[in-house]
Amino acid sequence: MRRFPYSELEMCGALEEVLLKGEGLPLIGRFTGVFREVSCRQGQPDFLLVHQKTTSKDESSGFEGPARAEILSLFPPKRPISKSTLRARTRYSPTTLNRTLRRLQEDGLITKIESGSFRSLRQALPARVELWALEVKLDNPRRAVFQAQQAKLYADRAIIVVPPNQAKNYRKWHDSMQRWGIGLLEFDPHTGCIHTVRRSRKSQPLSRSHQLYTVQKIELRSDPLPYFDSSGGRVLDLRIATSTAEGKMQGG
Repeated sequence: MRRFPYSELEMCGALEEVLLKGEGLPLIGRFTGVFREVSCRQGQPDFLLVHQKTTSKDESSGFEGPARAEILSLFPPKRPISKSTLRARTRYSPTTLNRTLRRLQEDGLITKIESGSFRSLRQALPARVELWALEVKLDNPRRAVFQAQQAKLYADRAIIVVPPNQAKNYRKWHDSMQRWGIGLLEFDPHTGCIHTVRRSRKSQPLSRSHQLYTVQKIELRSDPLPYFDSSGGRVLDLRIATSTAEGKMQGG
């Protein structure tokens, strides 16, 4: 006998409808994009919410293609990196690597130093983008907390969404959720009501490489991120991008 009158997939579908209204989430606010099941380097959240802080739609992020994005994501924020290290950590041929490095230099994103290594000249996109990862779970709090912890590698916020009256099952995980800043929402798929049980805490993603990779995956899956009207009114061109080629990771 089913414990809930709906499946986890049906709950995600109902939450999707609420998110696409563009009204935001309680105590979190509005967002500029909604994505389903983005395969990150580690984990695949049910939803990624994007808040883009830049006001210029023409500003280049340096992520026009997968090679540029992946190579740029490997650059340490303050230390140089050698071409041999980049070659060892990517799947690209020497020709592709050299061409990509040359174009990144031309665009002012990296510079070549006297030793022959390369150094990043700016933090690029993540300074202008915030990511919220949402994990929807009917039950299995242990799994939900683990996945939310994984999301902190690339996301500014991680939030677990559960059915009504299920937050009590997370009391055992209070300390872990407090330590990691994980939020908890109760969502009723029948009414669309959302209740904030625990606020998420914004923090810098733990891995810049994972963060850059995730942003790159988002950019490759849609047109330029949609924007809110400057007047704060309706959402312009809000859409949801659903992966059809990428399967859900095992245990997701």
